[in-house]
Amino acid sequence: MQIQSNIENLAKLCLPLAVKAAIIASSTAPLRTSRILEIFELMTAYEDSIDQFGALTAEIRKYPCSSKKTFDDLYALFIPRLCATLVEKNLDICAPPFSDLIHDVVGMYLANILKSKGCAVHIISERFGCDNCTECYTVDVFYRDPNCSEIVMPKLDPVCREHVLQNLKLERAFCTVEIMRTTRPMSVKLVKTPEVVLAATWLERRKVAKNFLAAIGSEDVIAKIMGESYTMVKDAIGGKASFSQRPRCCQSTTTSRGGRGEKEGKGLEIIK
Repeated sequence: MQIQSNIENLAKLCLPLAVKAAIIASSTAPLRTSRILEIFELMTAYEDSIDQFGALTAEIRKYPCSSKKTFDDLYALFIPRLCATLVEKNLDICAPPFSDLIHDVVGMYLANILKSKGCAVHIISERFGCDNCTECYTVDVFYRDPNCSEIVMPKLDPVCREHVLQNLKLERAFCTVEIMRTTRPMSVKLVKTPEVVLAATWLERRKVAKNFLAAIGSEDVIAKIMGESYTMVKDAIGGKASFSQRPRCCQSTTTSRGGRGEKEGKGLEIIK
């Protein structure tokens, strides 16, 4: 009996370390998620698993999703699957320590990945520039392509180059312009401003964010988890304001069992 107890105590001490190893060593996001959830399953086998849940979530929270890569590598798959597992195990995701973990992940996601809606400084309703030249058509396609943030227009003769620059000035600044003097004739590099890039990709980013929140739970569940920050969640999803991250300190490890639970444009910037 004593030997069995000692083995269990040793196992429980090792589980948080196993979480850390799974995060660092796993080569792919699905494998990492599966290993962490396996550890979670092991924790549920012990009577006093509540403290172990707190240790697990504390270890995971050491890895902030400050970039899309970090989020995709750990949280994108793990959080939805964790929530589904909690429901299956009849554990309340709206109570600490799980609510603290989800609260911080949602906040980091909205602040660092969804970000703000952005502002299309100037909407070109008609075709950019003239209707007669290839250069203006190229700029028009570039402006309207949400997946393209920069282009190089190679070796423009002086007349064409000046024609494009003048039309860009008329449309106000949706990009920066770099004159590349290493070629003859000189080339022109156009780079969209961050605001324009954000605006162009907003609908897709918003769709992904809404799906992520839906995978966690209903609006009522999200509201309970986010607490006072829920208004900021709605504003961020609605494109009204970016989310201001307020990490929640995980002080309680009590886990309850129950149900699941337009901006003015700037002048054209030309880098010579």
